[in-house]
Amino acid sequence: AVRALTAAESERARLRAGQGVLVVGVARGSVAALAGIRPGSVILEVNRQPVGHADEFATALARSVDGRVLLRLSENGQTRTVMLSWR
Repeated sequence: AVRALTAAESERARLRAGQGVLVVGVARGSVAALAGIRPGSVILEVNRQPVGHADEFATALARSVDGRVLLRLSENGQTRTVMLSWR
């Protein structure tokens, strides 16, 4: 599950307002969990497209027709990219 960042969370993460969505929940054993995504991670991009709201994130996931998405994450001031595949 994801949600938009508050102004304070954006500031703490050194992100602009509307940049990224905050991961608030990850199902145990899910593809995301296996990739090391945890609550507190910030998803900046899905398939190289910036996301800033939960609905943008959901739309970007829905557009993935091949069961794979490339995520750019911010965690503890560092960015990393992961490929998730669920097919």
